[in-house]
Amino acid sequence: MQSSDKQRHIAKCLLGGALCWSAVAISVSLLLGGSFSNASPAENPAEEPLLSGVAYTAPALPLYADDGTTLLPNNSLALPEPEDAAAPSEGLTEKQMLAWLEEQKKQEQEQQTQTPETPDKPSEPERPSAPEVSDTPSDSTSDERALGSEEGFVYYRQDWSEYKNVSYGNQTLGAYGCGPTNMAMIISSLTGERVSPITLARYAERNGMFVSGSGTAYAFITSIADEYGLKVTTCARSDYATLQNALSDGKLALTVMGPGIFSRGGHFLTLRGITGDGSIRIADSISYEKSVKLWSASTLASQMKIDYYWIFEKK
Repeated sequence: MQSSDKQRHIAKCLLGGALCWSAVAISVSLLLGGSFSNASPAENPAEEPLLSGVAYTAPALPLYADDGTTLLPNNSLALPEPEDAAAPSEGLTEKQMLAWLEEQKKQEQEQQTQTPETPDKPSEPERPSAPEVSDTPSDSTSDERALGSEEGFVYYRQDWSEYKNVSYGNQTLGAYGCGPTNMAMIISSLTGERVSPITLARYAERNGMFVSGSGTAYAFITSIADEYGLKVTTCARSDYATLQNALSDGKLALTVMGPGIFSRGGHFLTLRGITGDGSIRIADSISYEKSVKLWSASTLASQMKIDYYWIFEKK
């Protein structure tokens, strides 16, 4: 075979091989394309959650164990919610709280010169004369400290000099201590055992019943009452008959007031008695002036933050 014929033969072979490989490549491409077309379309990547690769575990709530002064299930308590707590300065900054306390004193001074004209402001106070408004009562026989003593009631104010600057949680008894102070009045009056608001404040702290920024948890009320041998029941705000009967029987009641006459946020208030015409005697741990007035049940009910009263009696 001549040289030119050999060259033509080689060229034909190379061309044929190239065409065969092209056909194979096209077939493979078609097969792969068909596979991808049958797959589900990917969702929008922007809508997919980002995975960090680390499993998240919610932190365990801290346990508030008591040191043996009370029996608690599993020696622990659930953390109280801020809305289940009360203090006269609830939700206020320190500056606002101080302004509120000053306003309370100013109102008391103004009320001393006014003659009550409504059922909620009797013409005569319970005591012969009203004391001078002061954070430091002159002695233990002052009118404030004798409030209700003729009926066996023990009155405390959270802002008396010996209490107001005592620490309570990250606050003070003077600002946030209405819970321990009211329960000190109730326990001391019903049991005959004088109990200090400071003692009860420490109980609340040990058991996780002080809520930072809000005050004393409602759970404290029944817990400390049981600790001192008191029976606790409740009655609805609208159930005046039950409340009237309880107060007439010498029982004491407690509720929480909302913004209005008694508070700007939430404030525990003790109901300590009732008159023949149905007017109610109270004990306000931040105001002696309000404590010596008679109040109608409807006025008190209109100021309540919760829908019930706690009723206390000895077991």
